[in-house]
Amino acid sequence: MPVRLFTVAEIDRNLPLWRHAFPSLAHGLAQSEKLPAALRQTGLALWRKSRLSEALSLLTAAVSLEPDNPLIWGELGGVFQASGRSAEAEDCIRASLDLDHEQPQAWLLLATLSSETQRHDLAEEAFLKALSLAPHLVEASLGLGILYFGQRRFDEAAAQLRVAAVTGDMPSAQALLGQALFLTGDFAGAGAALAEAMRLMPDQPLLRQKLAMARFLEAVADTSVDEAMTVYDGTAGADGEIPAAITEKAFHLLSGFGQHEAAIRVAQFRLANQPNDPMQRYLLAAVKGERMPQAPADYLRAYFDRFAGNFDKQLVEVLGYNVPAALHALIAPANRRFRHILDIGCGTGLSAPLFVPLGDRLTGVDISPGMLERAAERRLYDDLVEADVVAYLAAAPNVFDLILAADLLIYIGDIEALMARVASALESGGLFAFSIETTDEEDYRLLPSGRFAHHPMYIDRVAAGDFVPCHVQPTSIRLEANRPVPGMLFVLQRR
Repeated sequence: MPVRLFTVAEIDRNLPLWRHAFPSLAHGLAQSEKLPAALRQTGLALWRKSRLSEALSLLTAAVSLEPDNPLIWGELGGVFQASGRSAEAEDCIRASLDLDHEQPQAWLLLATLSSETQRHDLAEEAFLKALSLAPHLVEASLGLGILYFGQRRFDEAAAQLRVAAVTGDMPSAQALLGQALFLTGDFAGAGAALAEAMRLMPDQPLLRQKLAMARFLEAVADTSVDEAMTVYDGTAGADGEIPAAITEKAFHLLSGFGQHEAAIRVAQFRLANQPNDPMQRYLLAAVKGERMPQAPADYLRAYFDRFAGNFDKQLVEVLGYNVPAALHALIAPANRRFRHILDIGCGTGLSAPLFVPLGDRLTGVDISPGMLERAAERRLYDDLVEADVVAYLAAAPNVFDLILAADLLIYIGDIEALMARVASALESGGLFAFSIETTDEEDYRLLPSGRFAHHPMYIDRVAAGDFVPCHVQPTSIRLEANRPVPGMLFVLQRR
């Protein structure tokens, strides 16, 4: 049994006490109500009054007398859940479903319990089962929408949250629906849902601010930035942000979701207000599709210096970046010990904790002093050097036996000079491990994100003279507009 049931003797011994303590039980029995039914009804009444311990006793007694009754098992599970006893609650719900598989409320409770304990696959299965039995069960649609939202499955989340928002008077469902639609790039839909949430919850400054941004993004698709700012100000009121912050967010959202004409308008507006901004100058060129061999040094330095403080959290936790771990998984199984490892484009040093145990010495090189400051805080590098990586490699012939470039080539389109310098800096038999974002259109292309994508055959062609491949593996580099960015991992060996 999932919980300890009462014996008949225990129920007989406690019954006089229960009749005295609970007049409704005594009344029910006096009206010739059967004992299990009277215990159940009194237990449910106690549950509604939040007298959970007493409700547990009476419902346990009821199910002890009718162990084949799925309804009482389910109700006992509900009281256990309300009491914070999730394990017993789940045992009861499973006992109920074993007796009757077609109970949407029981599946809903199982899904809720599974969500609370982070068993997302089981929760999804149970929510879907509940909805298959009761398609209009709002709580199941809401729970499944929240589950999908937490998994960044925003299209699926929006579909479920829309059902919950339309069917029930749920301002929280409207707000979450608006956020899900926003994160899919449906700014008009997001605005409509957020406006309804604002109607139901008018005193929410952050909600008003999100609605204003959705309205701005919707407007700037068809009008000038100045006109869209008027729309923003009229919506946000005193809760609005400054124009520089609004347009910066808007540019990245519009660019990421492929609304390039609107992104160009916003970028031109920003550049007109900050004509010496190397970041906006380069990103405007990128979203316009201009061709260039690599990202300019002033852009790289400004960009990475600016975001160094929050870089790890944004890249790993928000964008799902795990390239250093993926490269480590390709190299570490060989149990090779490296004399001197070089981490080019080392950034904040995300690769260092993984690769320090594989080598005797670790050097990091980056163009951004802000990123190097963060890398130094790890106290894992033997040397950290601020330099252009190609220039640094040119001055280090045959020095290294492993060179890492976990996220460097995405800022260099024409990689011929880099590959030649890496080859000269590696000793014979040394390894070059790196990642790329991929394209199948040309050798390389500058993406609207400001990063470069490479054709894998271009990598093969440039590397062929100096390297032989050890590992080539498709991967997902990060999320862009909440969707995986296709990429590839390479481990090459110096001839």
